[in-house]
Amino acid sequence: MAEWRRWVIGLALLSGGLAGSVQAGPVWFSDQPPNAEWAKRAHHAHGGMVERGRGGVYVKRLWLRSGGEPASAVYTQPADDASFGVFGIDGESLTPDLFKVDSGGGITFAMPEEGFYNAYFIERSVEDAVLKSSIVKAEVLKHSCGEGHDPKLTASRMPPRDRAGMPLEIIRERLPGEDFHTRIRSGDEVGFRVHYEGSPAAGANVSLTTQEGWTKQVVADADGRAVFKLIRDYYPAWNDFDKRHHEAFLVTAEYRVEASGELDGTPFEEAHYRATLPGTFYPSELEYSSYLVGLIVALVAAALGAAGLFLYRLKHSRAGRERLQ
Repeated sequence: MAEWRRWVIGLALLSGGLAGSVQAGPVWFSDQPPNAEWAKRAHHAHGGMVERGRGGVYVKRLWLRSGGEPASAVYTQPADDASFGVFGIDGESLTPDLFKVDSGGGITFAMPEEGFYNAYFIERSVEDAVLKSSIVKAEVLKHSCGEGHDPKLTASRMPPRDRAGMPLEIIRERLPGEDFHTRIRSGDEVGFRVHYEGSPAAGANVSLTTQEGWTKQVVADADGRAVFKLIRDYYPAWNDFDKRHHEAFLVTAEYRVEASGELDGTPFEEAHYRATLPGTFYPSELEYSSYLVGLIVALVAAALGAAGLFLYRLKHSRAGRERLQ
């Protein structure tokens, strides 16, 4: 615990971070590459995009993005003195590698064991006597079917974790019966808990925005919970439906408290915290079934129409030959 608190304090005192205002727009982690060049280095696995490291170990690359709507959020670069933290499946502290390229920047870290890893980035500034803190978090899963499906191992590594002393944090609750293969789908109700310094942040304003721009806002209850039902957000033509199609969503929580102090010699009288947590969801299996049924009905109707037209032409062709005789 002492090690964690030292990490939080050191990271919270960070005066650098991203260029511009901390609260100009939500900052969040994304594992989606910014262009085709970077996409070639990654492949899709359970839990999202990964790269291969030494010995075939999965390596996660998280890009920093800025903007409240996933579809239009820009890729950005961290400052040279930015600090990040990554914690493994047992809460052990890992050392990520910071990277910066022309198309953006972020961190990479190895995921040698099965389970969930948590990555964090915090930046702070003082504006108009208000301390503004941005807490960026990503919960990423490492799972390879080649390593087996021990139910006891899976169950022991499913519970979500939070960090005592974290200024503001969003924790995704697990779905009923969730395992490493579970996919969040449209129509699912997904619960989130918002914690302020380890305790429920009752009254926090929480929003969920999908990749297509649909947004819903709720107020966290006395337990810091906010629940969202993911809407259907995918409407392709019947023959273009892809059951593996997936889209991003972004959960943002904002919380204000009365606080006084100073940051790097600049005094403040109020604190405004903003936390982000990204996620991914897929089409409902019922949507796929209904599209499949619709496609079958259309094919049957087309076949019946073609057969009817053939019989109609055949009948009139025979009638014409009979008149000629």
